Amino acid sequence: MFTATMDYRILPERRDDFCNYWNEQVLSTAKGQPGIVRMMLLESEKLIMAIGVWEDKSFAEDFMKTGVFKDLMEHITSWLLEDPKPSTWDLNYFL
Repeated sequence: MFTATMDYRILPERRDDFCNYWNEQVLSTAKGQPGIVRMMLLESEKLIMAIGVWEDKSFAEDFMKTGVFKDLMEHITSWLLEDPKPSTWDLNYFL
């Protein structure tokens, strides 16, 4: 499996707006996409992390071609404290 994460640092007063927008736009777009295993949004005191798990990397790449991240960035740019930080991961073990 292939996992992609994105770390967001959002203005404190816009965190709820960001989470709601992500749920309505990104998560709703991901529902039913081929190869999706799981998508989550985690929140800590200073960081919001989006996690997408896919059967393999090609499905994640196809999802990005929908323009969902471009649309998200156009909407939230003024809410960011810094540019989002992406990471990719290959799953070795899972319980």
